[in-house]
Amino acid sequence: MMSYMTVFQFIKIAAWSNVLLLLGAPIANQMVFMTAAPLLSAFRLFYYGTYVPHHPPKGHVGPMPWQVSRSSNAPTLLSFLTCYHFDMHWEHHRWPYAPWWQLPICRQRLRQALAAEAAAGGGAVASSPCVAVDNRRQQGLGAGLEQVGSLPAATTAAVVAAR
Repeated sequence: MMSYMTVFQFIKIAAWSNVLLLLGAPIANQMVFMTAAPLLSAFRLFYYGTYVPHHPPKGHVGPMPWQVSRSSNAPTLLSFLTCYHFDMHWEHHRWPYAPWWQLPICRQRLRQALAAEAAAGGGAVASSPCVAVDNRRQQGLGAGLEQVGSLPAATTAAVVAAR
């Protein structure tokens, strides 16, 4: 715990707890809130941010590199509510420097780049970046990561500029 929170943070929590006690909030309610909130938050982060995007697809054998991680197709608001857009996991791995609030921009730029490639004769629009990578592999275009990853060259600039 000492590496997780500072002494000052602990003192601040203890002080607020005492203020709440003076205002009549039962200590049992405070303890439930102080333990339930972090536990629920940890579960949410693990489930939506780690398990779901990294769970191997059926039939997958071998290591699971980040290129195989998945993003959900949840609407932006639901994505925010589940785990601060951490379900936009492929985008998170592709642009690790992008803060969570810009992951929807990354997704939008990626989809625009894939649609532009499809319009230019590069094939059908992929339903996800992983499908795009797999499609490129099947077409003999190499591993696919380099091409798909560098497709939105303007995306990187746009995400950096949006900061």
